[in-house]
Amino acid sequence: MTGPPRVSVLMGVYNGLPYLRESIESVLDQTYADFEFLVIDDASTDGTADVVAEYAEEDDRIRLLRNEENRGLTWSLNRALDAATGEFVARQDADDRSERTRFERQVAYLDSHPDVAVVGTGARLVDAAGETVDRRLVRSDPSLADLQRKNHLIHGSVMGRRRAFADVDGYDEFFRYSQDYDLWLRLAVDHELANVADPLYVLREHEESVYFSRRDESTLYAFLARGQSTGVLDPETVATVRAEGIETLYDHLSASQRAAFHRALAARYLRYGHPEMARSEAEEAIRQADPATSAYLPYALSFAGPRALAALRWTVRRVLNLATAVHNATWAQR
Repeated sequence: MTGPPRVSVLMGVYNGLPYLRESIESVLDQTYADFEFLVIDDASTDGTADVVAEYAEEDDRIRLLRNEENRGLTWSLNRALDAATGEFVARQDADDRSERTRFERQVAYLDSHPDVAVVGTGARLVDAAGETVDRRLVRSDPSLADLQRKNHLIHGSVMGRRRAFADVDGYDEFFRYSQDYDLWLRLAVDHELANVADPLYVLREHEESVYFSRRDESTLYAFLARGQSTGVLDPETVATVRAEGIETLYDHLSASQRAAFHRALAARYLRYGHPEMARSEAEEAIRQADPATSAYLPYALSFAGPRALAALRWTVRRVLNLATAVHNATWAQR
């Protein structure tokens, strides 16, 4: 490689086997080749570093950086940002894949939309075995107000301008999880964010993923990010939580906010097919807020059988994707 690349690809990985090779090869197989690939091994114990080193011997675009101790994804990504030399930075998660034209499409988008700081993509959803289970459409033009309601960017799919990341000092290292959501909310104050709606990313959904396995913590971090952005959480509360730990945020939530927290967990459990755990969270939501009518729906659904829940998940995804497609079509005609 001669001269700095246009794109720096950032991957943080801890014990990334068995999906790591598939993920690395999806990056190396991109139609757009002007990139460096920074892989931060977060003190893995399963041979992850050896696998990355093996690929690095064959492809000099790969740079392996090793943490001496486990520091978490957020710290690792900031380390990668500090080491990056590209005009653009792209993310790639170690258990996901990128379609071959992803980088090419995103570089072209950023070149033709100079006001956009970050662009993500839609995704094809696969299970632990790699079988396609669904598709996630994404809003083409998420505003700050949109993001304050929901995270509209898939973290592993994004590519952005390195200078924009520097403008907001990168990832906030307090956020062990939901670090991407916090970053988008801060970026969206002064920058435009966007998505290429096509599914150029392959997102693996499995129970070992952070989204499921760290459900309580990740939901609390998301509440904190949203509360900071909207001003629902006052600066004194935020400072206290940062000083005492994310688990103390729950103590500062109102009854209605606690109900929303438990509803979110109930919905997550239903999504992953755990009705009993969903029922427990829905019951807690009902106890926290009276009346909590929106908590009765996940409570009732928790009594449905596996086939009924699977059909419901399929229907909900169809409705959400249709709504997103209609919005994107309307936006494109402006």
